[in-house]
Amino acid sequence: MQDPLMPDGTTPDGATPGDGAPPGHAMAGPATIRRPAATGTNAGRTTAEDTTAGGTTGGRAVARSVVGGPAAGCAEGDGAGRAEAGAAPAEAPAPWDGARGLLYLGVLSGAVALCALAAALYFGGALTSSVPWLDGSGGLTRGGLPVSELVMTAAGTVTVGLLLAGAVLLAGPDGGLPPLARRCLRSVRVSAGIWVAATLVTTVLSVSYLLGKPVSQVTDADLLSYLTDLTRGRALVVIVVLAGVPAVCASRPRSAGGAGGLLLVALAGLLPQVVTGHSASSDDHWLAVFSLAVHVTAAAVWVGGLLVLTALARPAGPLLAVIVPRYSALAGVCFAAVAASGLVNAWLQLGGAGAVLGSRYGLLVLAKVAALGCLGLLGWRHRRASLPALRTRGRGRVFVRLAAAEVVVMAAAMALATALSRTPPPAEDTGPTDPAGVLLGFEAPGPAGVAAYAFGRLLDPLFCTLVAAGAGLYLAGVLRLRRAGVRWPVRRTLAWYGGLLIVLVATCGGLARYSMVLFSNHVVQHLVLTLVAPVPLLLAAPADLALRSLHPGSGSEAVGRTPRDLLVSVLESRAARLSAHPVAALTAAVLVLYGFYASPLFEASLRNYPLHSLAMVVFLATGMLFMRAVHGGARWLPLALAPFHLVFGYAFMTAASVIAGDWYEALARTWGPLPEQDQRTAGLLIWVIGGLATVTLPFLARRAPLPQGSGMRTFTAQRTDVDGEVRRRR
Repeated sequence: MQDPLMPDGTTPDGATPGDGAPPGHAMAGPATIRRPAATGTNAGRTTAEDTTAGGTTGGRAVARSVVGGPAAGCAEGDGAGRAEAGAAPAEAPAPWDGARGLLYLGVLSGAVALCALAAALYFGGALTSSVPWLDGSGGLTRGGLPVSELVMTAAGTVTVGLLLAGAVLLAGPDGGLPPLARRCLRSVRVSAGIWVAATLVTTVLSVSYLLGKPVSQVTDADLLSYLTDLTRGRALVVIVVLAGVPAVCASRPRSAGGAGGLLLVALAGLLPQVVTGHSASSDDHWLAVFSLAVHVTAAAVWVGGLLVLTALARPAGPLLAVIVPRYSALAGVCFAAVAASGLVNAWLQLGGAGAVLGSRYGLLVLAKVAALGCLGLLGWRHRRASLPALRTRGRGRVFVRLAAAEVVVMAAAMALATALSRTPPPAEDTGPTDPAGVLLGFEAPGPAGVAAYAFGRLLDPLFCTLVAAGAGLYLAGVLRLRRAGVRWPVRRTLAWYGGLLIVLVATCGGLARYSMVLFSNHVVQHLVLTLVAPVPLLLAAPADLALRSLHPGSGSEAVGRTPRDLLVSVLESRAARLSAHPVAALTAAVLVLYGFYASPLFEASLRNYPLHSLAMVVFLATGMLFMRAVHGGARWLPLALAPFHLVFGYAFMTAASVIAGDWYEALARTWGPLPEQDQRTAGLLIWVIGGLATVTLPFLARRAPLPQGSGMRTFTAQRTDVDGEVRRRR
């Protein structure tokens, strides 16, 4: 726990806060006063801080001088730090031999990656395929295509790491961008440009490989047909567009929020390839796609973050003591996500444990598991060796050595992943064979009934993960407050878990299974997610709980944003203020509830279950915004939404044609109502559920208003009160 501050900025013993900097980084000035070295978690906070007795120059100024990059600032501090009586000679802050060390590491990592890729491709059979028409593509295509895909992955990962550093790890607590963060954003233009170029090369080589002719014979018509007619080609177009955004706009953000937006775009650019590989053709399509998406995203954040921290070890200097522990916590989460999602995906591709040793694909998976184990061991060494060295002595050499070894292993693992994507898995197709089951991706349900709705299930991996994460995080927040002596209302806890149960039933129960074959069930599912589930979820006040349970930070760190800083920036963003306006909430509810059925997205979501799952996320988020406005004071919103219930319900009941008629006709359902009758039932259900919502929601909003600060007003005032309460409690 840090010392309380006096009105003049000093501590009760007369010293200024933040003493305990690593040797060699003290500010020049008179009579430097130091407190004893901090221990435990506070040591990491005070490592990069030093100050003078007058209190005019604090540790934050030292850290900011380092963020700017000039080494002269550190040299000046060295002289002042050695002026102390009894001070031992300080180790030079540079833990890394600058550009030469980075060059050596880059060359070594690239060589290891290429060797691992070549060996894995040869062992997996990708280079020795005897498919007749592929021989005509030539050696350049067969050898260059895996390399270009590896460069795509590496460039995308580096782009994510640079944006993560600029938006989170190096950004100021107030959302500003120090010089070192802006340097990372400028570097994004190079990495994202390489990402775009590698994607274009991959496109040309893919056409050559698919058509079985050399690159020189590929025509414009071949490229156009590939990019417009095939899913793989359209995915590459999306990647070029998404990677081009940070390549063009990386130097424009003036705050961490803008950099965070580019980070989300870069992460989205990694996902189109997920839906075109082995996972897209596996039996459990959605689970395979979701697990691979988690795997790719978590790996990019983990690997990209470590690459950037290794490159910034020298210019960051003493800031490593602040940045690395925060990244270490994030890396631990990413490691767990990569391991869990990788095991799930490997199980789906292999079809069981017996194929691990009985196939070349399984042996490559074992090699990748071994690489992951090495990375886990190196991460454990980071926590045991490099983090204590940074916290107590400010020495970064141990971190850089371990990080360099980790980067080399990551390069090999990335090459193995690329080789696995080009190696055929041994699992045989054991999915449904009837026409309806092939369309749905699961066995078509039988006649609907009470038992089928009560005990049926269609587990949605995305919502299972969201519900599990929501349950665990809320419980962690409640327990943290309880340990601090604060009792969280039981009614809010019950409301939260009740809302999660409603979401789970609507998205993973019998209703979810029948929503793909009955239009009326689809409408009920979306109305429940929009008008029913958000009510208890909002009454649980999850934002208020997060603000009270997350650490507000000591205010002494010059760089880096804590999870609470990120949450506050989202809650106080311009988008959050706009969405809290009643007119915006009403407009979003109308467009999402009923505009969705009037657009081609509805039938597309039926044919693509991942898209259907994402649509349900949008419905739930829209309902949360709408209900927040209602419970925040705009109790007239349900009445304003009532005419739309009436109009669209009447339109469904009197429509001359069936919405998504081709889909329901292809299912050839032999039980239950005809599609026309089912659509009229859906219109009647809209009237009933919409009418009940119109009557009950204003009543609930009056009887159970949201906690102060959770409604239409911004969170600034609430955050100020909570910050004071949390600091007083500690």
